[in-house]
Amino acid sequence: MSKIFKLIIACTTLLVFSFVFFRLLTKSPINSDNNIFDRNSNTKQETPTIPHKNNLPRVVIVLGTRPEAIKCAPLISHLKSNYSSELELIVLSTGQHSEILKQTLAVFDQHVDIDLELMEPNQSISSFFTLAYQRISLEFERQGPISIVLVQGDTTTSLAAALAASYLKIPVGHVEAGLRSYDFNSPFPEELNCKMIDSFARLLFAPTDFSKAALVREGICPQHVHVTGNTGIDSFYSLMSVPPKIIPEFLKNIKSFKGSNDHAAETLAIESHHRIVILVTMHRRENIPHFKEMCNAIKTISNTFGKNVMIILPVHPNPNAKSVVNEVLSALDNVQLVDPIAYDIFPHVISEADIIVTDSGGIQEESASIGKPVILMRDTTERPEGIYIGTIKKIGVNYFHIVKAMTDAIKDSQNSKQILSKHIFGDGKASMRISKIVRDFVTSKLPDSIECSTQFIQDSIAESVYSQNFTIRK
Repeated sequence: MSKIFKLIIACTTLLVFSFVFFRLLTKSPINSDNNIFDRNSNTKQETPTIPHKNNLPRVVIVLGTRPEAIKCAPLISHLKSNYSSELELIVLSTGQHSEILKQTLAVFDQHVDIDLELMEPNQSISSFFTLAYQRISLEFERQGPISIVLVQGDTTTSLAAALAASYLKIPVGHVEAGLRSYDFNSPFPEELNCKMIDSFARLLFAPTDFSKAALVREGICPQHVHVTGNTGIDSFYSLMSVPPKIIPEFLKNIKSFKGSNDHAAETLAIESHHRIVILVTMHRRENIPHFKEMCNAIKTISNTFGKNVMIILPVHPNPNAKSVVNEVLSALDNVQLVDPIAYDIFPHVISEADIIVTDSGGIQEESASIGKPVILMRDTTERPEGIYIGTIKKIGVNYFHIVKAMTDAIKDSQNSKQILSKHIFGDGKASMRISKIVRDFVTSKLPDSIECSTQFIQDSIAESVYSQNFTIRK
């Protein structure tokens, strides 16, 4: 008996010692409120539990970044204004881009219902994902039952929310599904995020026929994929039709520059002495090592075309990007470095520009939708539709390629406007289509297809694999 008792004492001592040693290693006090076994750890503040409204099906849209806010705003608006008697909508933010997200939603008279405020200084992708997954899971449990969770695009917020929903057996709807570069390193981690979400989403809202075809090739049931157009184009068109309340100085300068008749010096083979406005945006994480080369190419264009061009470049707040841009371009008279442009102003800047040079995804879509030639400073793109039909020219980040592409575009700018106006990425009605499908789904008006059933899919695979050598038994 004493041997057993001693063994129990020894085991208990070992467990206590191990626990204390672990806490010392993690530099966390034993009596800390941040208990490692507490599922509510890292909670900055208690979020409100929102009472259910008349037992309506509850739809939760999760977002965290400015691009998500831009592309979800028209969907939020449409669901609220058209289906508030049939479903209840909650907008949940992780706060990945907290302030600018709220400002962007405010442009569309929308707001966040629950803000988790998860972003911290110097946070890695993996640490943010871990925290977001944990907190979103708790929030879904607190706000349940939930009929569907909608996520947009390819952000870390979207992946965390989609996985959290799926593990709680909540259906997921993926807005902007099927975008593929087929390179997990570019864009990173967006390509990885998007492909994972698509693999288990129940409703997939593909912006184009191309993106639907990409999904079907991966084995996604075609009846789960709906071609809707891109909700970002809905936002873009709605703001294009509204004059900005406050016109920033640089936009006044653009209008003044284009209206000027002073072409005294540098015509350089530009037809009709046409003055060209070039909008340049650079922000991609994978391009930061190449920013100096990209900026030097822009500097060459600035020096070559002089007074005949005005280059507008919103400077990304990333310190590594900002320092390079300022070092190379700040002294040039015909280059205007401006702060990030508010989204209600941005469509009007694109409208005034003659050429768009970018590494952005959304700007490719917006520019092409109003017939602007786009030079894409990336080696890969998940939006190849514009390349194949001629609205986007992909040139990578090489100095000589950028200079040549920009030079050609400047000289051909007048002709380019006549051939590029196509609704490749949407017609401004994507949110209307998605809202109706979501309403039908949560009110059981969207029937399941037999072709998406486990038995049908397995039977189809068996026919393909075994039919030549065996009699298939079903």
